[in-house]
Parts: sequence; C-alpha cells; structure tokens
Amino acid sequence: MFERSWYGAVALVIASRLVAGAAEAPPQVVFVCEHGSAKSLLALSIFEREAKRQGLELRAVSRGTAPDASVPPAVVEWLRGDGFDVKSFEPRALKAADVASATRVVAIGVDLGPLAAEAGARLEKWDDIPPLGASYPKARDAMAAHVASLLRELARRDAPKR
Repeated sequence: MFERSWYGAVALVIASRLVAGAAEAPPQVVFVCEHGSAKSLLALSIFEREAKRQGLELRAVSRGTAPDASVPPAVVEWLRGDGFDVKSFEPRALKAADVASATRVVAIGVDLGPLAAEAGARLEKWDDIPPLGASYPKARDAMAAHVASLLRELARRDAPKR
C-alpha cells in the first residue's frame, strides 16, 4: 500500500513541476508576413539580438501565411550584412497553436484571416514596413524602430530578467 501511494506522490510532484515549468516559459512573440522569409525573419532576427543584449528572457518565431520553401538568397545576403546568419532558416506556416501560445502576434503587412480573431487584443499590425527589395536599409530601420517599441513594452509587462 505504501509503495503505491509513494509512486502517486512522486508522480504528483513531477506533474506539478512540469506544469510550473510550462507556466514559467518566457513570453513569445510571433512575427508573421506573407512568405515567412523576409519581413518576419528580419523582425525575428532584430528582436532576438536586442532582447539578448538587454538581458530579457523573450522568445520569438517567424511565420508566413503562404511560406516560401526557403529564404531567398538576397534576403540571406542582406541579413548577413547585419550580422544575422539565416541561410539554414526554414520558413513555416502560421498555425493556430502559434497564435494560442503567443504573448503578442505581429502581422507585418499581411491579413491573418480567421487567426486574427484568435489573437484578439494580442494582435499588432505593422503595415508601414517597406518591401526589403525596395530598400533594405529603410525596411530594416522601420523594423528596428517597431521592435524597439515592442521590447520596451514587453520589458515593462512580461519579461523576466536574466
């Protein structure tokens, strides 16, 4: 009898630690553009670098509504020029699970369709980012300004410090 209750107690402790660990997961931002291989990837890259530099425990992912098979070579080169290595990045489609687990969903020049309603108040739209191909420096600077603002807000609200 003791053995069975002991196993139950151990299982309960393990389960509670798993639930507590899940609750302590760092906030996650989902950046979404059409192809998941340019604007959202640029946002992800800037966001991760700046969050790390500021010592913020935040995560981000890049998604697309109609993802490319790979990152276009021009985008790889532009981002490499800013110190980001994205050559092995694989664009992925936005899923309902991404939206459900996100602290913030950022739609960059794209309509999320039914998933916009799922995001609700967590949805933010950045429709003023120019295409990277038109002027990478302008797109990068506009993206960096948005990311800086988002990081300030999340740092005040959600981000545990390391």
